[in-house]
Amino acid sequence: MKIPYLFVLLMVLAGTVSAQSYSIERGKNFLGDSTETVRGPDLRIIKITTIKRDVFGNRIVTVTDEYSKVLQQSKESTDVFGRKTITISDGYNGKQTVIENSTDIFGNKKLIVSDGNGRTELTAENSTDIFGNVTTKVNGNGTPLASIERGTDIFGNKSVTIRDGNGAVASKVEKSTDIFGKKIITVTGNGVIPEILNSPLLCDFLKQVN
Repeated sequence: MKIPYLFVLLMVLAGTVSAQSYSIERGKNFLGDSTETVRGPDLRIIKITTIKRDVFGNRIVTVTDEYSKVLQQSKESTDVFGRKTITISDGYNGKQTVIENSTDIFGNKKLIVSDGNGRTELTAENSTDIFGNVTTKVNGNGTPLASIERGTDIFGNKSVTIRDGNGAVASKVEKSTDIFGKKIITVTGNGVIPEILNSPLLCDFLKQVN
């Protein structure tokens, strides 16, 4: 685990710790699994991350405290169709989160986030029309939350349109070039970007779509 840069910077500015206050040890345990141990200023263990693969090749990451109590465990697997599933178990409350990433035969990607009981909490799915324009629709618990449309017109000008769950344009960015070769960027919309688009998980999915 890497200590977040901003966290370290703030602590240094506050004068509470120095850059050498935390140590990270990497190695192998007696089973040959990769381990990473993070120690605090007093050299006590903050957490230990163990990475291994089971007999099926699934990647398992387990985070424990200094008393070997499991704080979090994630299992990453891929089926014969290339669908990747990550199951995350919280050691504090036992809550499970299942994240599925898949791609259909047309190359369209889909993200499904559900709880341990199989109830879908979030979906993001993209589709491509006959002109090559890509639309990503985001739903939460079956309710539309946002959509992102990326397109290119017949002149090669590109645009990105973000809509809220009601279909209203939150932001639209258009890039064009005038007859003199000057590039123009036009931004319109109400400026209220759906909060769900700030989700790190969704941002990672959108990067894959792009």
